Parts: sequence; C-alpha cells; structure tokens
Amino acid sequence: MKLVKKILKNILPYGIVQLIKNITINEQKDYLIYFANFGNSSLLNNFKIWSLLPANKNVAVGDNCMLDCKILFESGSGNVIIGNSVYIGDSTLLCRSKIEIKDHVFIAWGCYIYDHDSHSLNYLDRIEDIDRQNSDYRNGLNFIQNKNWETVELASHEICLEDKIKYASNFKIVEVESNKWEANRITQVVGEQVLVVNPPYKTMTENEIDKSFDLPYTRLPHPRYKKRGAIPAYDMIKFSINMHRGCFGGCSFCTISAHQGKFIASRSEKSILNELEEVVKHPEYRGFISDLGGPSANMYKMKGKDEDICARCSSPSCIHPVICNNLDTSHKPMTELYRKVDAHPQVKKAFVGSGIRYDLLVDDFNKNNEDGNHDEYIEQVITRHVSGRLKVAPEHTSDATLRVMRKPSFKYFHKFKEKYDLISERHGLKQQLIPYFISSHPGCEEEDMANLAAETKDMGFQLEQVQDFTPTPMTVAEVIYYTGVHPYTLKPIKTVKTKEEKLNQNRFFFWYKRENQQWIKTRLEKANRPDLIEKLLGGPKENKEKEIPNWLARQRKK
Repeated sequence: MKLVKKILKNILPYGIVQLIKNITINEQKDYLIYFANFGNSSLLNNFKIWSLLPANKNVAVGDNCMLDCKILFESGSGNVIIGNSVYIGDSTLLCRSKIEIKDHVFIAWGCYIYDHDSHSLNYLDRIEDIDRQNSDYRNGLNFIQNKNWETVELASHEICLEDKIKYASNFKIVEVESNKWEANRITQVVGEQVLVVNPPYKTMTENEIDKSFDLPYTRLPHPRYKKRGAIPAYDMIKFSINMHRGCFGGCSFCTISAHQGKFIASRSEKSILNELEEVVKHPEYRGFISDLGGPSANMYKMKGKDEDICARCSSPSCIHPVICNNLDTSHKPMTELYRKVDAHPQVKKAFVGSGIRYDLLVDDFNKNNEDGNHDEYIEQVITRHVSGRLKVAPEHTSDATLRVMRKPSFKYFHKFKEKYDLISERHGLKQQLIPYFISSHPGCEEEDMANLAAETKDMGFQLEQVQDFTPTPMTVAEVIYYTGVHPYTLKPIKTVKTKEEKLNQNRFFFWYKRENQQWIKTRLEKANRPDLIEKLLGGPKENKEKEIPNWLARQRKK
C-alpha cells in the first residue's frame, strides 16, 4: 500500500487519477487529497477524478453527499463545487472553468454536465472540430478549446410581466440574433430556472436541402386521416412543388423568417424536376401543377453576391427600407426552370400559386436588375403561369403604415400594375390582378383605410378578399399590438384593439355595399374629408368607362 501511495503521489500532478476499487473509501480520500476538499460525504465505487492537466484543489464537496460520478477537468484552473446533501449517480461532470451544484440536488445516472461550448450544434462545425482536435492531439497540444461563443441575456420573464417595454426590448434582441449569419446563444431567467435558446442551424446548402426533399415521400396524408374524408389543405397542395425555403422580406406581421430563416435555401433544378416526375405519376394527376413556388414565389436562388457581407449583417430584411446592393435578385434561374417544367409532355399548365414579391420586379425600386431579366420573368408568369388571377400583396396604401409593415411605398404597386396591364394587353389576356390588403395593422388609422378604399377604387378595384390584422406571436406587429411601442425605437405607435374600432376600419373595404355608405359618409363628415366622400360615394363620371389611364394612352401611341 505504501508503494501505491508513493506512485500516486508522483503521478497526481501530471496525469490521470483513477481510484482503485480494492481500497477503502477513506484511503480513496487520501489519494484524492491533491484534488479535493471533502466534507463528511460518501464516495461510491464509480467515483473518479480525471485531470488532463496539472491541477490543485479543484474540487470542494460539502457534507452528507453521495457521489458516484466522474469529474473530468479540461483545464488546470477548473473548479467543481458541490453543496450539502447532494446525490450524483453514475454521471459525468466536464469542467473547464466552474461547475457549481447547490444543496439538496439529485442527479440521476447517465447525465453529462458541461460548463463550456467546445462542441457546436452544427455538424459541419463538428467535422472541423475533429480535424483540429486530431491535429492538436498528435502535436501534444490541449485539444479541448472553448469557442467562447457569446451569450446574450434577456430581461427575465418576471420583469417582462411587469414591464412591457422590457418585453419589447427583448424581442429586438431575439429577432436580431435570429437573422444573423452566426447567431449568439440567448438566455432568460424564468423563476429559478434559466431558459437557453441555442443559435439556429446554418442555412442548408443546396446538397442538404436536396437530400431532404429527395427522400421517398408518399405525398399522401397520414392514413389515420382517411376516415375523416377530404382534407382541403391537402387538396390545395397535392400537385404543388416547393422550390425553396426562407424569406428575406422581413414583413412585420409575418413569421416565415422566424421559422424558416432569412437566408434562402434553394433546391437544385435536378431535384425539382425529379419531384415533377413523381407528381405526374400520381393516379389523380390531370396535367396541372397547382404551384411552383415557395414562401415567396420569386426568391428562388437569390442570395448575397458577397456572403462575407451577409455574415456581418443583422438586418431583419434584405429589401426594406431599400433593396440591399449585395442581393442578387436575378429571376433568370426561375424563368429557365419554368420553361423546362412547361416543356414536360405531361404538364398542361404549371401555375405559380404562391404570392409574388412584385417590388422585386419594379426597376424603380429594385436597382439590381443586372441581367435585365425582370420583364422576361413577369411576362413568362403572366402568359404561362397565371390561373386567371395573379396574387400580390401591397398590404396598404399609406406610406406611414407601410413603413411599420416593412413594405415598400404603394407607388411601386402602381408601377407594377402598369407593367402587368401592358403585358396583358399585348398578349390579349384578361387576367385579374388581385391585391391583398390588411386593416387595423399597427400604425393604421381610420382615415388611412378611407384613403385606401378611395385609391383602390380609383384604380378599378372592388375588393372582396380582405384581412383584418391578427397579432401573430414572434412578430414585430404582435409586439407593437401588445406593448404599444415599436421594439426597435421604443416609440409609441397607435394601434386599434377594440372590436368596434377594427370593424370600423374593415368596413371601408366595402364602400360599394349600400348598408355601409351612410355610415362612411357620417364618419368622413366628422373627419372633415368631403374629398374622400366624393371619391368613395360620388356618382360615376360621365363616359368614365371609356376613359383609359394616361400611361396606357402613351404606350398605345408608341
């Protein structure tokens, strides 16, 4: 036994210490004295201390503990502090800096507790880790390295319940981090616990998203739904093909970027065409593809020209308030893909049913039309891929409201409509352009809705599809609705909330219904807006049907 003690004494400062099972607990403490201060506690058979580097008094254990764990130090300066009356089963503590376990804690078997972040959640990073660690190990270096990822701490849950401004400030942090190329970890204290939000995975590469979509899906609902009859949502997408994930629009009322990311992950042309082959084999397929699209139909293959610039950016939108100069907005890959789908012998018609970001097709707004493909794309869509109606979403006519929405000025919708009407007329097509609008959005007042109704009426629209604002969790608009302030400026923004206020705004959509007209007249009289009364409720001008817009008259002359 004296010999064992002598050997251990010589190796303790430098190498591995592993307790020998055939000696008593008290003798074990003798051999561990270099590493630890023990109270009146019990060390069970699996208890070990391993140190990869010289250490000194790295462990402090209180009274009445039962420890059956392994403690591994990955630096010479780590500390493990264990309180009183703690039980730790056959688990492992890996310490680089400090692990502290308070009194009366029970930890079962099979747990791993780390105090460092040397291993990424992203498997590509882990591949790099292994390569680096192998190299370090072979060269006699410390192969455990702390990446020192930053942690951003939010105001606690309890503080947010008491202070809405703190809640708004928290949201800004969350949205900024979620839109970074390399996000930080986020923590929030909730009672006596800490909520940890790990950084999101990196945007999938083309190869990764292809592997995901190329799996052998049945393209059928789960069998348990058979007894429930038809599923309308399934019928709508049964013959659709999703070309990409993600959206860089960053609209204030939308959660797409929150759950799919700001950066676009696009499938390869081969993967999409392979799926097309599977769709046409469906026994109910009749020659029509209901949608070639994505979250926004015309963001396929779009990304930063210089991804190093993207890596330094934390903006929630790549196209608001202006389109980023670094964004490649070429529509050519989509145009070429649409034509290949069109050429398939079993495709009669392939529609673009997803919403199109029309602002990407307006040259006055999008200055990045380097290949001059915008007009070619929209002409291809209008002539080949519209099922009678093309859906776009200007959302409002008020510039002030649109800024809150993170949408472009309505003047660009006018320019897009000019282009749409001109192409349609040239090809002899009478296809409707359907604009979507939202009432009661934060920042929108009743007079703004009256102006919306008047301006759209003047453009020849009689709106039937309307949406009243619904606050969706994890959006800027929801935060404004709840707190009354914008999370980025913390300045107040007026928001209607009562049922009556929301109905009032919505009624302006239906200016053409007789039951609304007296009400509209009364409201606008109170607002001293006789001009809007005339625009909305005034009789049609003589020969109005024969009139054409000035821009169209000029084009016809050319």
